[in-house]
Amino acid sequence: MGGHIGGLFLPHKPRHHYFAHNMDAVRKSVQRLIHEKPSKIYVGHGGPLTFQDIQKQKF
Repeated sequence: MGGHIGGLFLPHKPRHHYFAHNMDAVRKSVQRLIHEKPSKIYVGHGGPLTFQDIQKQKF
């Protein structure tokens, strides 16, 4: 997810979704994306996020 409050604030700052149930699965999914090195990621809320934005966060 990008930003805070559903992406209304700081839409280009990567964040975990508020309702993530399985954080291990979320981290593995994010790591797979980082491994692919996409130029942009279009998330459900906020964004789009750049590869550099995601690399800066600690997932």
